[in-house]
This record gives sequence, structure tokens and C-alpha cells, in this order.
Amino acid sequence: MAKDQDETPIINISAYHRDLYQLLTLLLADEKVAMNANFKNLSESNHDNEVNRLLIWIAIATRQLLDIKTHSIGVRVCGSFCKDFPDTDYEGLTFRQACNSIIHAVEILSYDPDDEESTKEGVWKADYYKGTIVIRGKQGTRRKQRSTRALLNCETFAEYCILLSEEFTEEI
Repeated sequence: MAKDQDETPIINISAYHRDLYQLLTLLLADEKVAMNANFKNLSESNHDNEVNRLLIWIAIATRQLLDIKTHSIGVRVCGSFCKDFPDTDYEGLTFRQACNSIIHAVEILSYDPDDEESTKEGVWKADYYKGTIVIRGKQGTRRKQRSTRALLNCETFAEYCILLSEEFTEEI
């Protein structure tokens, strides 16, 4: 195989950009939909599944792009990461580490379940995207697994995805 072919991604960059757009649209419109109690059932079931599907696909495609070329964007920070939740402090979540966390996630939440927002008892509380995606995972051997938690700033993550993909768009 020629060297040029080794550095050409097998993903469609236009489709990658479309999926980034869909993900951002879903997340940024989430509050509006979630705050309307009439849409509660529609929002809860469909939204989370679609966000997870798009996020996992984007993370896999992004890892492929990061693996084709050495790129400094892989070490940029786009959130925070706790490698032994809740026993250790959070550190910076790199772009590459964010992709790995998404790909190997046990659970992805487009809202923060620990949100301290005060809600009166008996009043319906809408969970919706507020800028951070929570990614829960496990690391270690089967005998000694520890819980991990990543807090992903999705807008920053998407910006880095676009910056990285532009490099491949220019080559085609």
C-alpha cells in the first residue's frame, strides 16, 4: 500500500461534519425541549440515545484521524477527568483521552446527575444539557476495577474535531 493511502482517512469528512452539526444541534436545543413537560417522554428516550450514538461515532472517527498523523491537538484539554472517582481529584481531560473515555464508556449522560440545582419537592425537574457531558467508565483489571468519570465540554470537543478534520479536508 502506498504511503499516501496510509494517511488517507477512510471516514467521510463531510459526514463527520454533518454528525458534529447534528450533535451540537441536539445538545444546544435540549433545554428548550426538556423544559416543556409535554415533550418529556419524547426528549428522554430519543435524545439520550441519539446523543450517545453520535458521540461514540464521532469519537471513533476522531481517534482514526488522530492516529493517522501526530497532531498537537490530541493533548489539548476539553474537560476534566477523575481516574478513581470519587477518591481522587480531577485533572485535565485531553482531546485523545476524551475520545477514549467516550469509546469505552459504561454510561454517557448529556446532563450532570449531581447538579445541585434546587428543585422543590414534588415539582417535575427537567434534566438537560448545560454545557457538560458526563462520561462514566471503568479502568483496571477485572479484579481491581476503579470507576472513572470524565466531564466533557462538548463545544470545545467539537471545535477540536473541526480543527483536526480541516487538515484532512485541505489534502483531498
